[in-house]
Amino acid sequence: MKKLLCSIAIALLVSLLCVSALAVPSSATYSTTREFLKECDEQEIRYTYDGIDQDNDEKVKVSINLTDTSITEIFYFSEDNEDASIRVWNFIDFAPSDYNNVLEAVNSLNAQYRWVRFYIDKSDNSVTCAIDVEYSVANTGEVTFRLMRHMMNICDYAYSELSRYDIG
Repeated sequence: MKKLLCSIAIALLVSLLCVSALAVPSSATYSTTREFLKECDEQEIRYTYDGIDQDNDEKVKVSINLTDTSITEIFYFSEDNEDASIRVWNFIDFAPSDYNNVLEAVNSLNAQYRWVRFYIDKSDNSVTCAIDVEYSVANTGEVTFRLMRHMMNICDYAYSELSRYDIG
């Protein structure tokens, strides 16, 4: 009886591991992308896998609800598995007349935080939030996941600082 229960438990455990692995899209090409998606699956974070773009970056989107807004973090994993970029495009959109105030707020945020940076795109009067990471460790999925959470937390705070200028 113990052997039967042990066999059933092992079979159940193996099937659960297989289900988790199958959640990562089979078309995910780069190892850094696969590792990040595995980490998202383990943490039950929903994502959209967009495949390889025209720059040969593998693209993944994670939408997150913050305290007062929502964002979409877009991950661009490089073909050589050596780095990735994370962007929140159009974090806020602002009136051209608020440019100097937004610039001052963005500079203040950039002085407060490591890794995450904010910058203004003058072509459409928006603020972008960005992180770039170079991989030199084996646990790329965990590192990228931590950066995703770090960006989310900073964006949550930053939005309270920038929301007065948001016209979007």
